[in-house]
Amino acid sequence: MSPSRPPRLPRLAALGLLALVAACSDPARPDGDGTPPPPPPPPPAVVPDSLAFPVVPGGRLWLHGDARDSLGTPSDTLVRFTVLDTTVATVDEKGQVTGRRPGRTVVVGSAAGRTVRLAVVVRTVRYRDVWPSAGDDGCALTTDGEALCWGGNSNGMIGAETLRSCAWISPSQGYRCGSWPSDAPTFVRTRARFTTLAVGWGRRCGLTADGRVFCWGALAATTNGIVPCADTLPRGRCDYAPREEPTPLPWARLAVGAWLVNGTTCALAAGGAPWCWGHDWAGNAGGAGESSPSPATVPAPTPVRAAPPLRDLAMGPAVTCGLDADDAVWCWGYRYYFGNDTAGVRGPEAVREPVRGANGMRFAAISMANGGCGLTRAGEAWCWWYGTRPAPAAPGRTFVTISAGEVSACGLTADGEGWCWPYNRAPIPITQGLRFRTFRVESYTACGIALDGRAWCIPYQANGENPPGAVGAPRILAGQD
Repeated sequence: MSPSRPPRLPRLAALGLLALVAACSDPARPDGDGTPPPPPPPPPAVVPDSLAFPVVPGGRLWLHGDARDSLGTPSDTLVRFTVLDTTVATVDEKGQVTGRRPGRTVVVGSAAGRTVRLAVVVRTVRYRDVWPSAGDDGCALTTDGEALCWGGNSNGMIGAETLRSCAWISPSQGYRCGSWPSDAPTFVRTRARFTTLAVGWGRRCGLTADGRVFCWGALAATTNGIVPCADTLPRGRCDYAPREEPTPLPWARLAVGAWLVNGTTCALAAGGAPWCWGHDWAGNAGGAGESSPSPATVPAPTPVRAAPPLRDLAMGPAVTCGLDADDAVWCWGYRYYFGNDTAGVRGPEAVREPVRGANGMRFAAISMANGGCGLTRAGEAWCWWYGTRPAPAAPGRTFVTISAGEVSACGLTADGEGWCWPYNRAPIPITQGLRFRTFRVESYTACGIALDGRAWCIPYQANGENPPGAVGAPRILAGQD
């Protein structure tokens, strides 16, 4: 093969959920010493652990078919996918399964006379909570503790593999591959059940009832050292499944960083001590990190130095803040996000030990992003932006929850109405008659659980001026009962 020409790209359909072993293009032949090759191994068991893969109506499941010759070498033979009951689900030529209605069916992969069957169950879910992320990304948690995610999957943020496409770059760089997004909720590939999620732009984590942490997405900086998928490798398994973080003790609270490449996680131990690990952007993991573009790494959960006991945590792109028992705000990381009116004040940008934040104010709840917001015990919302101190966000209104996003913030009133505002702008109602019990904003989307138990997301183009048409029509998440 000429080194200047790309090799023939094997057929990729996405996800190592299905494999076929077949004498496709390489009939049995003796080895160099004349010994016949061993017989082909039997088709491997379907992975992960369940024989029936779940998908919600309107949701997606991606299958990857590998045809192998008698020696177990991958061949270029295409795998043909069919589904037995097309009223329950459909499958296209690339292995993308789409749920249609609740029920069970079987997807069949065929190549060179061999077949593998994969059980698929289409079922509805009821969501307990929902977290929007960058763009149209997000994750939700069901009442049974299952996690589903949607949107971009460049770092494996969905927690399951999606269709990949590859392009030849050069002989030295090989192929460049990317994972397609999913526009519908997709089950995260884990048996773990969670009590809550922490959803950043590029990293997501779940906390179990017994204090264990499972993470997926930007995993390169974690203690397990797993990179979900090397973008330059066109063939091979992409490990997007969540991995349990090796941690020294059970956790009570959880937070993750917000940047797309941010692999930072912080958690509170039972006594309130904060521990962090992963990428250390400007010290937001409590380590020796400097500011971007080259963060340091805290390879294992490490207690944050000189930190007081905290009762809650919140993280932004390069900042971590927490609340103590007296409602005082403590922050570490990039100091311009602390809310201490530091614009123009000289000093180190990276602060690695907690200092008082929010200009000394006390809050019942906080939320962090490119700045932060706090909610007083009286329900008043105060927000701050880069280098500024807290200012009243919605004078005359009170809220029961607060959420800070990349370019805006939202508050939920006692009667379930969501109000949102770009930083330092007037709030507007965006829930359009819907009433919510949970409500969050990130980037340009607000999501929540309505009082009737259904999950909705609302596009919110907060560009700083609240222009007409900035609020889109609410859309219900797919697959709900």
